[in-house]
Amino acid sequence: MKGVQIRAKITMHQVASCPDSEQNVTQASKNLGCAEDRYGNNQYICVPNVKKTALVEFCYNNTMGIEEKGHCLVASGKDLISQSCEAFLTGCPQDHFLKTDFYKYPACQQINRDKQCYTSDPSCSMISNETIAGPDIIWVILLSVFSIIIFLLVVMFWGKQRKVARRKKGSSFDTNVRYRRSESMPNSLLRDEAENVRIQIEALENEEEIEEVARTIKFLRLKLVDIEIKSKIKLKEPNPDIPIYRY
Repeated sequence: MKGVQIRAKITMHQVASCPDSEQNVTQASKNLGCAEDRYGNNQYICVPNVKKTALVEFCYNNTMGIEEKGHCLVASGKDLISQSCEAFLTGCPQDHFLKTDFYKYPACQQINRDKQCYTSDPSCSMISNETIAGPDIIWVILLSVFSIIIFLLVVMFWGKQRKVARRKKGSSFDTNVRYRRSESMPNSLLRDEAENVRIQIEALENEEEIEEVARTIKFLRLKLVDIEIKSKIKLKEPNPDIPIYRY
């Protein structure tokens, strides 16, 4: 919301509520020792601070001039700021007014300190207290997200470890089975089995599994070599069924 800035030198005091009548304004002005401007206007004023977290009263040291209709005044440090109130449901000034008549427009002093807004502004009811919490709620959200990330990482690591353990166990069992199967496996199937093991090793990632399957391949190959040697030796041996003639 854009506003028109008016220079002012002020000493602000927080109050529970602002004066709601000319008589109460006069009394509050005496309590603060406020003077009059050059036109004889009382320089006491009571408005919300710019954050709308408190009402403040002070002696305005400039001329108590005319304020534009459709606007409220707020205090910001040593400045007065004019803010639009045209969205108010009710209570927004419909005519130009003297700053000394601020008490005639209580809607400009009625604020929700928790939600930091005018109670007459419709958007004030849509603001949640969590929105005003600022840094606190942000830290809660960040910590929650961080905790969820840590939990997911732990679950993923645990799942991966279990998967590796199952692979290792399965690979060991599979290797042992291959050793036993190779003892009684026909020669033609031994070559196929060695090729299957070679294909399997290409899909493995764990080094221990690769080494174990590699040992299986080596065993199968040695088995094949042994069978081939025995076959050649058997061919060279004489057939006992064929008679041997000696001359």
